[in-house]
Amino acid sequence: MFVSIRDPIVMQTGFDSLHEALSFYDLQHVEMQVDKDYGLRSINPTVEHAKLFLNRPEDVATLERQTKGSGLHITAFLLHNDFNAPDQDKELALVTDVVKAAAHLGVPAVRLDSIMSGQKDLPLDRRIELFSKGARIVLDRTDKEKVALAIENHGAQGNDPAFLDGVFDKVRSKRLGMTLDVGNFYWSGKPLSEVYRILSRPATPILPRASLTFVEKHTWRSLERYGIRFQDFGSRLVFLSRRFQFINAHRSKYQKLVFHIGKEPVVVREEAPFVQSKVAPAQTFRSS
Repeated sequence: MFVSIRDPIVMQTGFDSLHEALSFYDLQHVEMQVDKDYGLRSINPTVEHAKLFLNRPEDVATLERQTKGSGLHITAFLLHNDFNAPDQDKELALVTDVVKAAAHLGVPAVRLDSIMSGQKDLPLDRRIELFSKGARIVLDRTDKEKVALAIENHGAQGNDPAFLDGVFDKVRSKRLGMTLDVGNFYWSGKPLSEVYRILSRPATPILPRASLTFVEKHTWRSLERYGIRFQDFGSRLVFLSRRFQFINAHRSKYQKLVFHIGKEPVVVREEAPFVQSKVAPAQTFRSS
């Protein structure tokens, strides 16, 4: 188990190069956002090539060279897909092509967005049908690959256990998992008692479905208080820290808050002492 971070989050801390940012925070793993045009941030950008595109074979080869040359590992590609978008052919092609690129590069998972156009106006059964159909088409088109499709519990729909259960029951694929954000269940308005019930219910367990997970300092302490240990998440887990706190000041004064996750316990290492009187207050950066 190891720590990764999303590239938009770490780049908000004032770096021009993704490689430079990850090196500063002593991180070797990154989840990379892929835009609708197949574009993603270059690890070692140049003026001519600040972005690479996963639908261009030469750019995929460049990304492969960059990861191998820098010793960095991509833990997942992050997509903002929409399985109810007006142009479903284009949407499905994007997800399919990114899964294939992930397989070529050895990236183990692709994060799926659970948010869909018009979801507020659709009944639950119809939403389950639409999302399941999209996921199944992508799985069938990439049936020779081992890349996991990891649904993030994101937004109102993604944090509804009835929706998640319906999709998993309908698709029934070992490759369909979750980008599990245990904090999102809470931020969606559920009381903590309900969050713990969702995570620990034996009939339809959430934890074994986790392909990726976000962990926050207060989250693991709360979970362990209720008897849920990190071992419960399963062997396929890649831990990602969703929130990193950085001091809004010169880079050398940053408080490095890095999650080192081993068997047990989870240890937080803080480097560069935090002196409130000498630097601006810490900001919490959140991914979209």
